[in-house]
Amino acid sequence: MFLKIRGKISLKEPFRTGLDVNFSESSITYEIFTPLKIYENYQENQVIELFIYPHLKEDEFSLYGFEKKEERDLFEKIISVPGIGPRVALQILSDYNVEEFFNIIEKDDIKSLSRIKGVGKKRASRIILELKEKIPSVSPLLTSIEKEAVRVLLNLGLRRKEAEEAVSKATKEKKFENLEELLKEVFRKQ
Repeated sequence: MFLKIRGKISLKEPFRTGLDVNFSESSITYEIFTPLKIYENYQENQVIELFIYPHLKEDEFSLYGFEKKEERDLFEKIISVPGIGPRVALQILSDYNVEEFFNIIEKDDIKSLSRIKGVGKKRASRIILELKEKIPSVSPLLTSIEKEAVRVLLNLGLRRKEAEEAVSKATKEKKFENLEELLKEVFRKQ
């Protein structure tokens, strides 16, 4: 439906951005719910490009926007957890970047996650439990290309442990500088 929207900021509020598209008298302004860092880092009339997640409910259609595709993908994973809605997911992505969130999940850090408004200890443990197998490890032994390869494999349906083992097996003899080459080697070794 939507992938990205590029426009000029015409409204700037915490968690909400108005984006003018077409920059003319007949432009359309989209209301997009955004993490707090958009409000903090951008000014009105500044041009910005956001990766969009369209959220449809029976009685509502909302757009959520993120600076990076990884943020949008993580937002999708967070709202896949039963009982966690888009507003809570947006709050999580306002408090933590993608890598910080991955660290929280990997370390079962319920305390850090439960500090977020709308997330108590019970919800924090539910989020960690549900997402543990859906996100890659942030092991310092993995390079950024290896981490990205693990993310691709997770998106293809592999479990985290399987994805990490496949990448590890492919990189045992050679280090890769290119994601495409690494993925070819992973699939070749499967």
